[in-house]
Amino acid sequence: MAASSSGAKKNLLSRDTGLELNAEMVRLGWALAYRPGNDAFPRPEYEPQEAEAKAAGRGMRGGTFIPPWEWRHRQDGVRASAFRRSP
Repeated sequence: MAASSSGAKKNLLSRDTGLELNAEMVRLGWALAYRPGNDAFPRPEYEPQEAEAKAAGRGMRGGTFIPPWEWRHRQDGVRASAFRRSP
């Protein structure tokens, strides 16, 4: 989703096909529908496309992956433990 100069959110459409590109990327398994705790990108309307990609094993859903928000959470724990001193 892009923002106009006024800050309004708008969907990105393909000139050739008229497809909404964000939804299509989620449907093909190359993007995720929602990032928990991120109000800048609440797009639950893409959840049906994400479920379709998951059921069909498309894109990154064809294998094992860690959602970005989980990876960042784990990295925060790793960084925090690097600064702890042993007793």
